[in-house]
Amino acid sequence: MTKGPAMTTELLIFKSLDFDGAVFVRYSGAERVQSIRYQLLKDGVVVAERDAIRPGETAQFDKQPPGAYQAKAHIKLADGSTSIVDSAPLLVPATSPQPASAQAAPAKSLKGGHCFYDNVENYYLEIKLQPGGLDKLQNEVGSSSLSTFLKLKPALSFSLVYSPEVIAKHGGTHFAHFYRIHGAIARDELIPLAQELETLDYVIYCSVTPDTTGMKPPEEPPRAGTGAAEPSPPFALGDVTPDFTSRQKYLGDWATTKTIALNVRAAWTAGATGRGATVRHLDYGVYRNHEDLGNITVVNSRPETNDCNHGTASTGCIAATNNGFGVTGIAYDCQFYFYDTGDLDKIVRDAQPGDIVGLDIQFSLNGVHVPVIHSKAWWNKIFALSNLRATVVVAAGNGGQNLSPEYGLINDYGDSGSMLAGACISTTGRRASFSNYGHYTSLVNAWGDWSVATTGYGGLQRVSNDRNYTSTFSGTSSATPLSVGALAVLQGYSITKYQNLLGPYWMRDILGYTGGTHGEQDLIGRQPNVYSAVLWIDKHST
Repeated sequence: MTKGPAMTTELLIFKSLDFDGAVFVRYSGAERVQSIRYQLLKDGVVVAERDAIRPGETAQFDKQPPGAYQAKAHIKLADGSTSIVDSAPLLVPATSPQPASAQAAPAKSLKGGHCFYDNVENYYLEIKLQPGGLDKLQNEVGSSSLSTFLKLKPALSFSLVYSPEVIAKHGGTHFAHFYRIHGAIARDELIPLAQELETLDYVIYCSVTPDTTGMKPPEEPPRAGTGAAEPSPPFALGDVTPDFTSRQKYLGDWATTKTIALNVRAAWTAGATGRGATVRHLDYGVYRNHEDLGNITVVNSRPETNDCNHGTASTGCIAATNNGFGVTGIAYDCQFYFYDTGDLDKIVRDAQPGDIVGLDIQFSLNGVHVPVIHSKAWWNKIFALSNLRATVVVAAGNGGQNLSPEYGLINDYGDSGSMLAGACISTTGRRASFSNYGHYTSLVNAWGDWSVATTGYGGLQRVSNDRNYTSTFSGTSSATPLSVGALAVLQGYSITKYQNLLGPYWMRDILGYTGGTHGEQDLIGRQPNVYSAVLWIDKHST
């Protein structure tokens, strides 16, 4: 893991906007922390204590009644020194705002839907069992309907996908009895084996899970019909990178930029810069030493001998440093963690309530680009993140297809709690022709028409991988991090100013109340109007 700069020392205490008995505490600050013990006090008396598994973890204290709270963090550093950090007080009133319009996931089976993707070579099996199911499976004998399994059984072994700590964090049941199957299973045996196992009544589902490690970044979507101009040649350069922020028109307002922009700068002026928000972004590698990305933490990224421009560009949209040169990320004050394409399980491991999670990859199915929710394994892990109160933004994909279940293009396992990010035209807000649309979670959109200035590639400035910039990042590839950055600004503002965590369904509602409507007629949802959303938070927070 490559860490960014030291964080400002602070202890945050907050609750959900619709208080449900959970109080959250999170410490950030010193890097070389050996241990943290959190104490929750109500009316000055300690009512609960908890040890943090790792720095940056959000401690959750459930079943708390309304009242006056404060938190203490007892910090022990690696050198043996200790300190105590106090939070601000938190007042939880006896009445809270009405709950967001949360929807329970439809009671749909996760069985079936097995396939191979055009852009993924390797796969493995994961299986979710009823309690006691593993013993039953290992003792299966002699059924003709299990011919593939019985042939392979002597060489198969099973291991839990997640540790007991991660299982407990996600509610204790969602990932209980959830195993990865190990063994020499040929590619042409994977789907028949999964189908056989799903005939057993104690198997909840079996997934042919794509191994997305080191996935190649997608090709640029076609320009036809977008109205986008060709990129200009790179700037003539000296030793110092110019300030390119004037080219980040997506940060402005509609009147000034003559575009359907995200209205971010006004939100910055109001104090909403991403501080207090945590972003976990999954993408196709990042140039971790880029001059404008000094404030990020790289959990994992592919070797930089590979093409890491896609992830570098996405990272710049969200978290590029506000430093007077290059570009500035929408949520430049957030805590940003980068993960490579094969790291969804690491995000499930690390995620905390209130995180904003960006999944900026797509699958290709029979030549059509589709979102990762088509995979039952990805859908179920995204669903778990949503239940944890993380807001997940998923690239809708550059397939140009209607994803409504009635057309049957992608598997429909129900509402994962995430939002699909579609791509719009910057000048009109309408759908870019290549963007997928029409899914019932196609709820957010942002620019995707070769008009996004950010880090990477080199169309705007080409010096080296650590100093390159572009003005033409595009597709749902750009729409996803722009949406992530916008939501991170809102989350950080709500937590730091009002001590309220916005869960994924609140995020949906706030977008519905405040977002630009230009793309709704094209079934790509609403584009964030960040300042308008900040004003909504000011009006409705307690």
